Amino acid sequence: MFCVNLAKRSQSIVVSANYRLAPEHRFPAAFEDGFSALKWLHSHSIHQSESNHELMDPWLVSADFSRCFVAGESAGGTLAYQVARMAFNMPYSAASWTPMCLKGVVLIHPGFMRGTRTPEELACYQDGFMNWNMVDTCMQLTLPQGCSIDDSYFNPLPIASSPDCPFTLPKSLVLLADKDALHFYVLQCVEALKDACCQVDVVLEHGVGHVFYTVQPDSEQAQHSIADFINKDHKC
Repeated sequence: MFCVNLAKRSQSIVVSANYRLAPEHRFPAAFEDGFSALKWLHSHSIHQSESNHELMDPWLVSADFSRCFVAGESAGGTLAYQVARMAFNMPYSAASWTPMCLKGVVLIHPGFMRGTRTPEELACYQDGFMNWNMVDTCMQLTLPQGCSIDDSYFNPLPIASSPDCPFTLPKSLVLLADKDALHFYVLQCVEALKDACCQVDVVLEHGVGHVFYTVQPDSEQAQHSIADFINKDHKC
């Protein structure tokens, strides 16, 4: 329902990518599948530009590939971030995706985290959508054997803040909730991205928790911010 409402509000086509799941397929399998979905979309943009419509899925024939965005929520926000990072850093760049134009990234309550937790994070409101016991269980099932939460799969800070690692992203929107214990660390990661000269807009929603719109699909809080971001005149 959230994606349907967002598609209507933003006048967009929403493509929901499938990917291999843990524990049978641990990271980076999901990132690789997300990147494959991006390349599939790119192939459609080429077919469209060459008027090879017979090679396209019919529902994408009239798509505007000059205005594409990568988005995800929670762990999917982490996946969207990783896919965008792969798409805009060596050996790829924005030019790699022409005639498709990746104009932005939308990270909705992204699951950025580290191994150590502050008293502020531990004391934050927890519910069935976000609690540390669930997080620890998911990490054990998702991360490759021998990896910790501090590896770059879920922790973007070391790479984003490294002066020895050139780093870029398209313009990004990060949505956060003040009752989501993850938002404290995400804000630190956002500052590191800004220091790396990435353009990042942040919207902090008050009085709500992690992926609150799952049980409030008619809520306009998140949809309004995303639609406004998508409809801005972003330069490619």
